[in-house]
Amino acid sequence: MDLKGLARGYLEAERYDVAEQSRDLLVGSRKGLGEDNEFIYVWVPTVGDRQSFRSREGFMLSQFKDINDLYPTAQKFMLVPNLEGLSTDFRSGARRWYNVKIRSTVQFFDTSFKWDDSPEATSVAKDVRDRGSSLLSQRVKQPFDSPTSEAGNDLLETLLTRLRQSADLPSRPIHLVIGPAGIGKTFLFESLFSRLYDEFQVDKRRQQKARRPMPLMPEYLRLSDAPTVKALLRAYLDTDFSRPLDEAVFRWMLANGFGVWLLDGLDEVIAQDSTFFDYLLDLMTMPGSAPPILICVRDSLLATSPELREFRDEYAGYIHTYELAPWGLGSRREYAISRLGASAEQFLESVRETGMDELASIPYYSSLLIEEFEATALDKSRTETELLDSAVSRIIAREYDKQLLDRMVINERAVLEFAQAMAAEDMQGGFQGLSIDTAREWAELTITPDIPGADSNLRALLQLALFSLGGSGQIRFSQELLEHYLLGRWYSQLFDNNPDAFVQYLAVRQIPHDSVTLRVIREHIGVAHVDQLESLALQAQSLPVSFKNVVQIASQHEPARAKLRRFPFERKDLSGILFESVDLRGASFVGADLSDTEFRSCDLTDANLTEAIFRNTKFANSEKLRGVQVGDLSRFYSINVPKGLTITTPSEARQWLIKASGRPVKVVEPCPPAMQLRHMFGKFVTPSGMARRSWLDKRGFLNGRRYHDPQEVLSAALRTGYLREEKDRDRIYRPDGDAYSELVGYASNFTLTPGLRALLSQSCDAEGCPHIPMAS
Repeated sequence: MDLKGLARGYLEAERYDVAEQSRDLLVGSRKGLGEDNEFIYVWVPTVGDRQSFRSREGFMLSQFKDINDLYPTAQKFMLVPNLEGLSTDFRSGARRWYNVKIRSTVQFFDTSFKWDDSPEATSVAKDVRDRGSSLLSQRVKQPFDSPTSEAGNDLLETLLTRLRQSADLPSRPIHLVIGPAGIGKTFLFESLFSRLYDEFQVDKRRQQKARRPMPLMPEYLRLSDAPTVKALLRAYLDTDFSRPLDEAVFRWMLANGFGVWLLDGLDEVIAQDSTFFDYLLDLMTMPGSAPPILICVRDSLLATSPELREFRDEYAGYIHTYELAPWGLGSRREYAISRLGASAEQFLESVRETGMDELASIPYYSSLLIEEFEATALDKSRTETELLDSAVSRIIAREYDKQLLDRMVINERAVLEFAQAMAAEDMQGGFQGLSIDTAREWAELTITPDIPGADSNLRALLQLALFSLGGSGQIRFSQELLEHYLLGRWYSQLFDNNPDAFVQYLAVRQIPHDSVTLRVIREHIGVAHVDQLESLALQAQSLPVSFKNVVQIASQHEPARAKLRRFPFERKDLSGILFESVDLRGASFVGADLSDTEFRSCDLTDANLTEAIFRNTKFANSEKLRGVQVGDLSRFYSINVPKGLTITTPSEARQWLIKASGRPVKVVEPCPPAMQLRHMFGKFVTPSGMARRSWLDKRGFLNGRRYHDPQEVLSAALRTGYLREEKDRDRIYRPDGDAYSELVGYASNFTLTPGLRALLSQSCDAEGCPHIPMAS
């Protein structure tokens, strides 16, 4: 370990100018208050065996004296790998006489949390750690699948091993955990943070190098100045540590093996933060080691965030992906025994008899089923929404049973409407939690203030068992699934009472196709209001996200499916939508964005998909594509077809579509360098031509699909001015002005200008190649 090099890098991250005064002494200086200079002296002597250093202790003390005589108020440290080999007299004299603090590596390079030093300090992270500690005794192993490594029976133990590993360059530093709501991601996250924190403290007491776990959750958004991950991080570093921590120090800790970054519950922030993956990439490419980073997200984010999918695909060699798996019978039995004891087998038998095995495989639903079993027995099959409705009703009923709420002051319906309003308010704020003041405003609107007992019932509303109080003074729903169920009920009431507002609020964010919110709305609409969906789709045409949500509701609503082909799909953003068992014969998708759109068991006979964007578009069957029109595929990137095949070139797509459609298909067939150039340009703009980013690390730029040698195409683009390079930081930048306009046209529909033709001629060896010909 180059301890002096580490010390220099750390001091520079702390914004000191560092000079080497002698072989063992570093001196740092920086401007302080009132233009005063602050100095820090750090001795980094070579400490061998105990006896050899004992002979140098007198010499070191004389050095301490010389500096202390000149700079008595400066900070002074001696840095050693550990305290072994140092006499007690030496350590005591250094501090008492010369104010030199002797620190081991993990002591010097670590900054404690506020609550390390003051247990009474409030903190979101402290709450997470406490919850995680209490959960560990009752947790059931969490099985997982993984496309990047072996599957396992407990993800917690796998992550503990990989995040604590001492290798300086872990092969896959990013750990991506995905799973549906209710599968136990937050349960895993809190248990993991608790274990990592406790083991870190043990290592630190032993003076062993260790990584401090640094968790980031949406609760810190209340303290940040922008809804971005970087702003969230700044708020966290300013508030949770014993002193405000500079971001450069945080980055240094990650890169040098003194920190691990853990992110959970940030789906909404990540989906809206266009800079997040660039920042993540910047961390991954820092000099030094690749920092371990854990990101827990719902699997639905993969459908709604193309940036996440592309990051995962382009950096597959750097990412471990883990998919939390549903509980098998063994896990369900273990959990049932922990909750029910001798009645566990009776419960499992009831689940089998009532056909609820699939629901019970999701941990949170298994918990609700046990509550049902204890309360009323499982005498009939329960749907997901019935279970959630029953859970909310039980929670509210307990508040009355405990006499926290009084029916003479507020009835059950009003409590439920308050909870629904809280869910809607939280949704509009990005699911980051609600301030207590906002929650109190809603409570005051719910309870008539002059009624006796109003004040105590108002306080009880704010403390409903549906909610938990975060360390930053905000209220959050304690269960994600219950919040999204209540949000679905709120949308359903809006659908009945104010259709215009329903359309407007659907524009706030895309609802994933597997969300319980969507299922509640769909069930509420039923048969009676099916015709209204078509008129709502027409009304939502100017609101792209709202239109997508209306289409997604209709595609999952059996009576509405027959009407879907009449919806105005042309030139609409349909990305991430699942069409399942829908009759789309003759429907027009001209110019539509079908990125990550899935057609599952749909009839697309004679449909028109001319000029559509095909990017990871899924066709689950090919027998019902007869007569489909696709145009020249100038906006083609990739399609997924039956048997798990992925087609990535227009020529391959042409052959498949000729067979599936039964009609001739004439498409553009770019040469390999032309395909590679479009792939590269696509890192800066979306298929629809919208800007994505201004720069990309060179390693990331050259990653991904290879149609031709990417370095050769990049060199040609740099020579011709269609890309720019910053060699000192190894970054590639998009161009400005006309060159950028040409880049957009080429990336979105293969528009070939004279300048781009000249670029491709430098990379293409085929004599007389037109680069983007039409197939004959």
